[in-house]
Amino acid sequence: MRRIALTFGVVLVAIVAKLPEAVLPIGSDTGMFATYGRLLLHGARPYLDFWDVHPPLVYVYWAAVQVLAGADRVRAIALAHLLDGAVSLAVAGFAAAIARRLGSSTGVAALAAVLTVAFANLSMFSQEGSSPTKLALLPGVVAVWAYVGAYDASPNAWRWALLAGAAGGAATLGKQPAVLVLVALLGHAAWQRGHRGWTNLLALLAGAALALGLSLAYLGWLGVLGAFVDQVFTYNLERVLLGYWHSAQGMRAPAIRLDLVVREAAAVLFVMAGVGALAVAFKPDRHVQRVLLWWAAASTVSIAGFREFEQIVPCFAILAAVGVERFWRAAGRDGLELGHPAVGRLALVGFLGTVLALSSGFQVTEMQRAWFERGPGSAPALSELLALRLRQEVPAGPLFVWGNAGQLYELSGRDPASRFLNGEALRATAPNSAASRAQLLADLSANPPAAIVLAPHVDQPDLRLADFPDLDAFIRGCYVAAGMTADMARDWSLYVRSADSANCRLAGPAKLLARR
Repeated sequence: MRRIALTFGVVLVAIVAKLPEAVLPIGSDTGMFATYGRLLLHGARPYLDFWDVHPPLVYVYWAAVQVLAGADRVRAIALAHLLDGAVSLAVAGFAAAIARRLGSSTGVAALAAVLTVAFANLSMFSQEGSSPTKLALLPGVVAVWAYVGAYDASPNAWRWALLAGAAGGAATLGKQPAVLVLVALLGHAAWQRGHRGWTNLLALLAGAALALGLSLAYLGWLGVLGAFVDQVFTYNLERVLLGYWHSAQGMRAPAIRLDLVVREAAAVLFVMAGVGALAVAFKPDRHVQRVLLWWAAASTVSIAGFREFEQIVPCFAILAAVGVERFWRAAGRDGLELGHPAVGRLALVGFLGTVLALSSGFQVTEMQRAWFERGPGSAPALSELLALRLRQEVPAGPLFVWGNAGQLYELSGRDPASRFLNGEALRATAPNSAASRAQLLADLSANPPAAIVLAPHVDQPDLRLADFPDLDAFIRGCYVAAGMTADMARDWSLYVRSADSANCRLAGPAKLLARR
């Protein structure tokens, strides 16, 4: 009965935390990934027929969602949220299992599961769910769970390390910084030295090589391996060297600065994880429990270098649960010098509850936004209204969106006219942006869109249409602006092909490309 009640409580916490992103309109990334999944089912090849900087796990996930949901796009999004919630529950289950394998009590394991589903589904961390980072969490925690299993007394412990390496490799196929989980385990194994340490180290490497080798071989069989390397690794390295993470698009973006994340979403997690880290460093329940410190260090690098806040959640949740338990024990022994154990524990609960309440501003805002945008008397979002118009009023044909509004492809059900579904590679300061823009013109020439949409905020310095005169001339010469309501016209622009645009395939981008 206790386990049933605990399971129900964890599920309830996950539902409450995930509610805003489950009911709010989908954003650019969700629409883009859903479209990638749909394109894969129609024979598209990743990295050639569409351009993206992410490893392939997210495309496989969304292709599976599309298969299960069928042609109903509303059902597909709902199913994606349901599966995303299930993934977070699985991650929480493995976080609890890791805590138990490391020698912690059942209470610590239960609290680690609750903290994991709570923070993994917070709007500031989850980023609409079913994202590459979140999908990488599950194989990441499986890797740590299996690695800890390799230190249990068993003549075949190396098999657990082999599984850990394979899971770590699979996590890297979700998001590149997830490789840091594997790095943490390799570091811990090397630090152990001795026969067991070196055996685990070699098994980890073999498992990772197996998972990544099979994946690369499959990409090579598809004929996309070179494009995969260029987009997923070379491009990302180049934009790091160009200072992307310190630009307006990177670490200085207000919503993802570390101080704002701590203050508006996760102060309790960070504070108690720090306490738990000290406890594990000086008095671990088992010697192998110090693997959490390696995992935490790697997770901190993922924040500092790549703003991957979601990746810290399972490790920090386990450490925070350990920290809470140590304080709870201290309060039970001497009441924190307040005169009675119950008073001390009540003070601890009050302190943690206060910190939690004061650091939940972002989630509260998202809850309020969900109520006003999706509550009684609400109206569809502007992106949904525009997609409805594209479905009903614009003649059949592909769509091109300039900027970052990939949700329009999924909401309208239209195929993209170009391999670029967002503005990342087309930014003026992006690596090889001139080549990407030339490729865009070639795509639009070969597959002229029935409609072109200018997304909100295309007046940003990197995406100003005035600084891309070839595309601007193509739009002005071959398309006419469609009338829009005042509310929609403030953020969006819609252009449809003009009646005399029969020669635009050659007169527009083709000639412009020929001049390059």
